[in-house]
Amino acid sequence: MIIIGHSHGKLWTDKLIIEEIERVKNALKIDRFPTHSEIFNYTGNSSLNSAISKRGGTKFWMEKLGCKEKQCESQFGNYFEEYSVDLIKEKTGFDAYKNQVRYPYDITVN
Repeated sequence: MIIIGHSHGKLWTDKLIIEEIERVKNALKIDRFPTHSEIFNYTGNSSLNSAISKRGGTKFWMEKLGCKEKQCESQFGNYFEEYSVDLIKEKTGFDAYKNQVRYPYDITVN
């Protein structure tokens, strides 16, 4: 069991994160991964969102639970960031890669 700390009186474990995500999905009657806004609006706090972020991030938990992602502008942006990385490599020969979320730049080129 992995323990990631207390938030809002809960001791967050992988099992508890999964249970809470499933509870939100069932309550909202959705078959995809809930957005951070949906989680916050349903739970009334950012505890579960914080646990998700600190323990691998949304994509990690989506894959772990086999959930789809809600169609959104982020998917559109991610697609073109990946396209741009490939295009930079092809046209310039420079190495390029996408940075992690919350990094000040989307793409780094050497």
